Amino acid sequence: MLKRAGALPCRKVITYLATEFDKRTQSVERHLALCPNCRAYFDSLRKTVILYRRWLAQLPTESSNQWKHHTD
Repeated sequence: MLKRAGALPCRKVITYLATEFDKRTQSVERHLALCPNCRAYFDSLRKTVILYRRWLAQLPTESSNQWKHHTD
C-alpha cells in the first residue's frame, strides 16, 4: 500500500518522477527526504536514467556506416 509522507501521497510522487524526472519540485524533494520507499524508487530510477543516457550517447548516428547494411 502506498503511504503518505509529507504533503504528497506516494503514488503522486512516483508518477511525477516517472514523467518529470529532471524537474523535481520542493514538495517532491521533501517527500523523498521523508519516505524511504520513494527515495529507494527514485535512486533506482536515477541510476537507470544515467545508464540509459550514457548508452544513448554511445549509439552511432543515423549517417554512420554502422547503420548501413551492405549486400555485396
